[in-house]
Amino acid sequence: MPPRPFLVTGSGGGIGRAAAVQLGSDEKFVLCGARTSETAQEAAAAQGRASLAGFGLALDVGLEQSDLMSVRAYVDRLHEVLPAGVEGALLCAGVEALPLQRTAQGLETAFAVNVISHFVLAVELAARAADSGRGLRLVSVTSSAAFDSRLHTAALDLNWERRTPFDRRQAYVDSKACNVLLADELQRRSPSNVLACSADPGPTASLLLRNALPQRAAQRATMTEEQLARQARQLGLRTPAQAARGLGWCLTNDQCVPGAVYLGAAAPAEAAPPLPIWEPSIPWRTEAVAAAVWRACAECADPWLSPRARRFVA
Repeated sequence: MPPRPFLVTGSGGGIGRAAAVQLGSDEKFVLCGARTSETAQEAAAAQGRASLAGFGLALDVGLEQSDLMSVRAYVDRLHEVLPAGVEGALLCAGVEALPLQRTAQGLETAFAVNVISHFVLAVELAARAADSGRGLRLVSVTSSAAFDSRLHTAALDLNWERRTPFDRRQAYVDSKACNVLLADELQRRSPSNVLACSADPGPTASLLLRNALPQRAAQRATMTEEQLARQARQLGLRTPAQAARGLGWCLTNDQCVPGAVYLGAAAPAEAAPPLPIWEPSIPWRTEAVAAAVWRACAECADPWLSPRARRFVA
């Protein structure tokens, strides 16, 4: 019987793919989450190529995080295939710089993908871990851009229903702040067997800028690893593999501090562990704001939560 795997969302490419491969090379069992089951299967196959001792798993359903029906189906299938759950989850998938778009559930897309979809995954996994007593570690991927959030100075409107005009950068910035705050609130609500933290991988030469700088993203998509590493050095960025290193450390290392925010942007590219940043450094990082964000996310996610997760969220 294999060990419980580590779930990596966004493993179809970029930092998520690099993290999945690194975990495989460290002889970890990786569950690859990607938008389609075919992409996830390909990412899982890469674990065997990374190490003869590493192995991966992909479910026969995709994880399309802009659609909460897909997220719900993925959670259900995960627990059918893996009744013991997962060892941990790296909540890595994300989008940036999208124009105002709404999902099938009426959510602003950056909020849906970066926040609500991961909220559903996190509380479903945490609720089962709380009931079973099995250990669980959740790492919420944030960004140093979150420092520009103004969530502490205005009434919450995370779904951009009242704020006008729409600001695509502010939508991203606020979603990354939510990643920190939800990890904080999850840690406060969880029993001792559940550890949650948030981590910034640092500025990275990835495809996340496909909406802001489509030509550069298209260029990167055709680059070899050596070419991408050269561009990263020229621009003062890190490669996806360098960015993934600190995230993997948070996911698997017992020295990771519950409730910490790890700021990779402040650490050398080769450093592990990344540098922890504490509460006084972030004005919006308060228990009151975290609780308000939790309530707002719980309301949006409620139709897609299991009864077990609803009890955990309440």
